[in-house]
Amino acid sequence: MSDISAPSPSQGSNQDSSQGSNKNPSKDRPEPSLHPRRTALIILGSVLNARQPFDTVLEINPDFKKLEPRDRGFVRMLVTTALRRLGECDALLRKAQDRPDSPLQPVLKNILRIGIAQIVFMDTPDHAAVDTSVRLTEKQGLGKFKGLVNGILRNIIRHQDAWSQTYNREQVNIPHWLYDQWTQDYGEDTAHDIAKAVLNEAPLDLSVKNSDRAQHCADTLGGEVLWNQSVRLNASGQVSNLEGYQDGSWWVQDVSASLPVHILGDVHSQEAIDLCAAPGGKTSQLAAKGAYVKALDRS
Repeated sequence: MSDISAPSPSQGSNQDSSQGSNKNPSKDRPEPSLHPRRTALIILGSVLNARQPFDTVLEINPDFKKLEPRDRGFVRMLVTTALRRLGECDALLRKAQDRPDSPLQPVLKNILRIGIAQIVFMDTPDHAAVDTSVRLTEKQGLGKFKGLVNGILRNIIRHQDAWSQTYNREQVNIPHWLYDQWTQDYGEDTAHDIAKAVLNEAPLDLSVKNSDRAQHCADTLGGEVLWNQSVRLNASGQVSNLEGYQDGSWWVQDVSASLPVHILGDVHSQEAIDLCAAPGGKTSQLAAKGAYVKALDRS
């Protein structure tokens, strides 16, 4: 599993908070950093317009790799929020446009989606979301649309509470064909519950190298021990900053991915071959249980 970051959404930049004097805060307030937002824009375009897998884009995007850990966490959170809430972002965008049926350039539309995601679903201050979106528009060579971006986002700030009542929050983020299929297979109530669950960020599960230390790990990191001795965190922060990361006391592994090794029972001194082994969670599990492991993967 790739290194999952889930910082506070307001942590997009060290400069996002107002640090000016009370006398003239608007004059002394530092400009929010643009580079993380521009990286997020590129990644969002790669996923939505070039149809590239999200994790693959993160691995190959050089700008993302060069960011500080704090900003990488913000970029990941911003893009995943825009994707998870894409239906709501677009519904609000249509409400805010004078001519909602008029098509927008893909890049311009993604700039607005990023702005809306920060305003409505994250803790980013409104002024930072609007300012960076306007500056990003100019940076992308779309300066003539700065007024449009500014007007649309400020319109959403004023009316988001009323407009959010005009659509079904759960259904609007799910493709119609998929929601209809869920309804047909499981019934309306279950389909609604599935759609609602999709809006929540998944918890972070850790496999502990020494299962006897699972409770200590949970107490240290503020998590809970699951039935299979995995530790679940609901608010993880930057993964690489968590205690135990540097010394390999645990690794990130979804609890469902840990089940195959769990049901094998005692594998101590047994030989095992892990095919399609990347990113290595099951290999680490097997080795921690004392097995001799050969791990293979094409990547």
